[in-house]
Amino acid sequence: MSIARRADRLRIQERACELYVDNRTAPLRPDEAAAFMSWLRESRTNVEEYLAVAALAEQLPAVAGEAAESEAALIAAARADDGTVVELGGRPAPRARSDARLRRRLAVRRPTRFTLAAAAALLAAVGALLLWGRETARAPYTARLATAHALQRAWSLPDGSIVRLNSDSRLFVSYSAGERLVTLEQGEALFEVAHDPGRRFRVDAGGAGAIAIGTQFAVYRKPSGTAVITVVEGAIGVFSGGPPAASAGLALPPSAVRVNAGQQVTVPRGAAPSAPVAVDVADATAWLHRRIAFEGRPLGEVVEEFNRFARVPFVVEDEATRELRISGAFSADDAESFADFLAALDGVRLRRDADAVRIVARPPRA
Repeated sequence: MSIARRADRLRIQERACELYVDNRTAPLRPDEAAAFMSWLRESRTNVEEYLAVAALAEQLPAVAGEAAESEAALIAAARADDGTVVELGGRPAPRARSDARLRRRLAVRRPTRFTLAAAAALLAAVGALLLWGRETARAPYTARLATAHALQRAWSLPDGSIVRLNSDSRLFVSYSAGERLVTLEQGEALFEVAHDPGRRFRVDAGGAGAIAIGTQFAVYRKPSGTAVITVVEGAIGVFSGGPPAASAGLALPPSAVRVNAGQQVTVPRGAAPSAPVAVDVADATAWLHRRIAFEGRPLGEVVEEFNRFARVPFVVEDEATRELRISGAFSADDAESFADFLAALDGVRLRRDADAVRIVARPPRA
């Protein structure tokens, strides 16, 4: 999440805390009630954060007898192993956000004039807004997302799914009431798919495709047209050619190859998917951290990945050198260290030109 988006979310959370305390203290005046409903209608995020505050406040009495002690215990329980505090909505926040400030924001006063009728009206209104939010999420949506050379970026889609694009990547999003379709035109993307059993999530990568309902997986559409698909969590169905007919519920289409978490499948252009194989998911998705990790992979493939970040491209001069198997891990931004690594390989030498670093076969020693 960007700094600007995190700041916006924090602002909404703080406003939700203030409104919750106001609602629990006394009945709202007509103008206050109208302003509150207007705030809720501004976005689904406002509704989500207000409900998160209400749910958290309901848990406080169960932790300890006194409100202050309850809040302290809840804050202590919410501390993560890495020293962060869990924000409302389950998102990590910097520890610098003090306990005192959090307790002040979440101060829950006993209701004095907040009637049952007002509470029922509020719940009914929020329920209607949530239904409105779900209908809005099913509305048609299109977007074209792209990254430039050496840049990466993440987007949140209307249904709550997240797409992360690697360098030099481009895709088109097209949501309808019946299907969530993403066309990966070039490059690599990781998809964190929001659960929606009534509407499948399909990725089209040329001749290859993948279908998921709620999972996390990466698709790399290589320049050659071959697609490499890696499943991080859950399971997906992979196919070639046209998309299989839609299946009911959570079932994957019977004609698709099932790929589980920790597995990878390759779909060459115009061919059927390969059998799934086990992979190191951390290595396969190292690009998310601007790293390139490889174990026994052809030098040509590794060079292709480095070229998505390098200012001066690497060029492999002959096919035999391209097939040389290598292993290692480097920062995607450290082309010099990668060049030094290549220069130290047996049977390989480098020739640096103005427009490229050329990798050529080293002549055998006499």
